[in-house]
Amino acid sequence: MLITILKPPRGEAPIWVRAAWVGLTLPTGSEEAEPAYICGVLTGPRSRLAMCWTALFGRKEVVLGCRVDAKAAVELLNSRNPVAASWWRENAAHMLKAESVFFFDQEACEL
Repeated sequence: MLITILKPPRGEAPIWVRAAWVGLTLPTGSEEAEPAYICGVLTGPRSRLAMCWTALFGRKEVVLGCRVDAKAAVELLNSRNPVAASWWRENAAHMLKAESVFFFDQEACEL
């Protein structure tokens, strides 16, 4: 499945970085929007143990949307806006590891 980003998604990245996603089409494993607990890319947990702790006891929010492989998404973003992609590599490199995902809220994307 694919999603197209229609408006800047929710998140902690600066608005100009989030706006850079608009118009991109990204691969997702979702066939429909799904609920997920989300945490900030800057203030959220950075290890599996911290993620488990946050999932059980931490501050989190449930949002409907679609999961996208973070590393692949930034590579696609780089083809359109290298400066925005660079922001991700410099400020949220922990999100570009294997198995990390970005979560695009339902209001920002279309399947």
